[in-house]
Amino acid sequence: MTAEEVRLFDWEYRASLEEFVMSDHPHVVRGLSNNMTTFLSADGTADAASALRTLQSNFVTFGIQEEFDESLRYMRQSWPRLGPYRLQSASENRSQIEIGDVTTTALRRIEQLNSVDIEFYDAARSLFHSRNARLRAA
Repeated sequence: MTAEEVRLFDWEYRASLEEFVMSDHPHVVRGLSNNMTTFLSADGTADAASALRTLQSNFVTFGIQEEFDESLRYMRQSWPRLGPYRLQSASENRSQIEIGDVTTTALRRIEQLNSVDIEFYDAARSLFHSRNARLRAA
């Protein structure tokens, strides 16, 4: 790591959530911006339509974190040999940050940096419900 990368790493470790989210450092902004669509789009850019096409064509199933139990039921219907969920609640990766602990300013900044991901998430959630309904009807 360069000296600048070490300084940035140290700052990121010490920064509050508000300081981190409000940073204009290119590395921080890039790390906070539209990661779902960037990872799933065909060309590695934040393209919601491309990410949705990837999700539709390359994923037999996928889950929605906020609908965890329904996602597990959906996956079990798709893959009957899938075993039971055995992870104890204490071992689950759960954030300690409550939404009420985040300022309105920080929330707006997160929404701004993730506007394409939010658009993609809404479309993915609709696809999840559509696929899940078809599977239940079959």
